[in-house]
Formats: sequence, C-alpha cells, structure tokens
Amino acid sequence: MTGVALALLAVAAAGLAVLGVEGRALRRQLSGAAPSPRAFPGISVLKPLRGVDDDLEANLASFAALSWPEYEVLLGLHDDADPAGAVARAAVARWPGVFRVVPQSGELGMNPKVSQLASLSAAARHAILVVSDSNVRVEPGYLAEIAARLEDPAVGLVTHLIAGVGERSAGALLENLHLAGGVATGIAAAKQVAGRDVVMGKSMAFRAVDLAALGGLEPVKDLLAEDFVIGQMVPRLLGKRVELASRSELSRPTSQRGMRSTPSARNSLAASLRTPASRVRSRPRATSRDRITSSTKAGCSAATSSRCSSTSGPTGKWRSATPSGCSRAPARRARPSRAGRSSTACAR
Repeated sequence: MTGVALALLAVAAAGLAVLGVEGRALRRQLSGAAPSPRAFPGISVLKPLRGVDDDLEANLASFAALSWPEYEVLLGLHDDADPAGAVARAAVARWPGVFRVVPQSGELGMNPKVSQLASLSAAARHAILVVSDSNVRVEPGYLAEIAARLEDPAVGLVTHLIAGVGERSAGALLENLHLAGGVATGIAAAKQVAGRDVVMGKSMAFRAVDLAALGGLEPVKDLLAEDFVIGQMVPRLLGKRVELASRSELSRPTSQRGMRSTPSARNSLAASLRTPASRVRSRPRATSRDRITSSTKAGCSAATSSRCSSTSGPTGKWRSATPSGCSRAPARRARPSRAGRSSTACAR
C-alpha cells in the first residue's frame, strides 16, 4: 500500500470516527424528553415572506393548527408587489384570529430578512417571539417545548435541529444527506461535546425583553449570519443559555415557484464542498471538521453525479435571503437579495 493510499485511508477513518461521535450526539439529543410547560403565555410567531415557496399554503396552514391557547402569526411582506402577498392575505381571510399581515416599514440595514424581522417584532403583541422561516412546517405541539424551555429564566434562546425529508431528485437526496449527516449532527455535537452553541435561524425563539436587552436587531442589521451572531450574543451579553430543542425540524427540498431550480447531484456536490472564507473566520474548528467528514460524503456524491446530473425536479438546495454558503459569517456584510427559500416541514 502506497503512502498516498495510507494517507487517504487515514483521512477516511478520521472522518468516520468524527461522524460516529456526531451521530451519537444527535441520538442523545433527540432521545431526550421534551419538557411540558407549566404556564401558557402568549406567543408571537414572526414569519418573513419573500416570494411564494412551494407548499407555502400548507406551511402556513400548519401554523393555524398549533395546540396553543394564545398565539399569533405575523406574515411579513417587503412590498405590495411581492407574490407572497396573495397567499398571506388568503391565510388571514381563512384564519383571521391567527394571521396578520405586516408590511415592512423601511430598510433597517443590508440584511433583508432582518429588516422584515424588525417590522414584525415591533408589531408583535406577545412577550415570546418565535422566528420561523416561510419554508417551515410544524406539527401541533411546536410551541409547547419552546414555552417550557423559556420558563427557565436562565435560558435566553431556543433553537432547533434540522433534517431533510421528501426528496424527489438525486440532488435533493444528496442535499438531505448533507443536512441530516452534516448540519444536524454537527450542531448536536457542537452542543453536547464542545459546549458550543450554533443557532438555526429557521426556528429560534426568545423573549422580547431579552431581544431589547441585546439592542434589538440593530447589531445584526448588516450581517449575513444574524442567527449565529444572536446565538453568540445571548450568553456573552445576557449571561443566559441557548437551549437546543429535543424535537427536530424536517426540511422538504422543493423549489420556489418562479425560481429556476438546478436539481443536479453535481450542483449539490459543489455546494457541499464549499468552505467560504466567512465560515472559516466564524468557525475555524468546525470548518476543519467539515473538510474531514466531507471527504466521506463527497465520495458518495461524486459516484452519482455523472449519472444523475441531468435529473429534473426539486433541487434541495436552500434558497435564502442571504447566500447559503456564507450563512455563518458574523464578519461578512449582507447584500440585499430577492432570492426565495425552499419549502420546509418542521418539528414533531
């Protein structure tokens, strides 16, 4: 066996070892029992919209069926021309006691999602705020664990894991492999093994008073990774913990209507191998871990890319208001974008 072969074998073995540790951490995280709330405070769900995601109507319908006595869902619109407006207004007409449309009032900064969240949080009626992306679908008990964990005054933020389901193409399958085998396991291991918090902005909850104590959304108005930065600010500035929920989000990789989808496995491979400078600066150790574990997953991706590169159908590639490859970069500045998001299903 040559030196090169031995080196490759060592890298593969290291990657498998890291994946094993992460897999055990994920299993421990999801096997924990979700706490039950003792009280039932009012909750405001802040849901920025930008374009019409596939299954957006069904995503919103799941929020109308939440098992919680007092809550509201605020639907943010950038402007009247946004095609998501028709879907939002239809939801308000169907469930007038649940949904409200909140037009964006000005641009707070360079991050378009944060600008919408500023308008939504200002219009919220309740003391607990839940940020939920438009591509998130939930089950009825979604708010119960959030409220239960925030009953502890030492907890300042609650976030969720994410995993991909519902793939209908090779590219979507590979993207879901990355979400379940890389993102979710990495977040669980970061929390349980290294004691590091990684917040997922697709589902994060906090008290309005704690957000105000952080200076509101002003400190993150020009940042790509507002979720990651808020997750770092909570313990550093407030002295409170970030809690990782026992339930997990399930992401469904479908394309946004009117957006061109690129569902090839080759594109998914290219996305999974990107390590932008912004991510290196924000999480250098995690990036080193990704280089090791990606070698194992990349082999699987490369094996199918030549056969599946022309596959049609949903892509599984996240489309967000900020570039997905830079989504963990507190040092980088955001640029306004009109890109949409893919459809997601959330939380049992």
